[in-house]
Amino acid sequence: MRCALLIFRGNAGIFRVRCELSDLLLSPAQKLPAMTAQTFKPSSARRPRSRSRKRPEQKFQPEHKWLVWEILFKLGLNGIFVVVSIMAIARLLPHQQTQQAKLNEIQMQVEETEARVKQLRSDFHRSFDPSQSRKIMEELSPRHDPQQRKIILTEPKAP
Repeated sequence: MRCALLIFRGNAGIFRVRCELSDLLLSPAQKLPAMTAQTFKPSSARRPRSRSRKRPEQKFQPEHKWLVWEILFKLGLNGIFVVVSIMAIARLLPHQQTQQAKLNEIQMQVEETEARVKQLRSDFHRSFDPSQSRKIMEELSPRHDPQQRKIILTEPKAP
């Protein structure tokens, strides 16, 4: 369906050219002229109308009834699609919420595991650090370096 609206100003006033209907909708016998032109005088030169024109009532032509039925069918079908879509979303929403809860739980577990892995890696690197091997052996065994003196703190006796 093609329509065009062209407005241009000439010496005699304003001209408007418009396309009426597409060739697809009308049979060859019903075809309207492709374009019609109307001339309007500038708004300053218009006279006030004393009478209002009554448009004749247009009756529904039988050729257009099929168009009305087609539009009603499309509206009804789209309405059915909307209802089905809303029902599907309503059914999927609880499932999505449970999946979101599971995902949050898994993310918390991943964060805990990452913290634990970080701690284990730092312990691993410390265990194989040659400069700290003596200190680690003292921590892990009850034995102490012979050159190290024990200091025992006691509370003074009251007189």
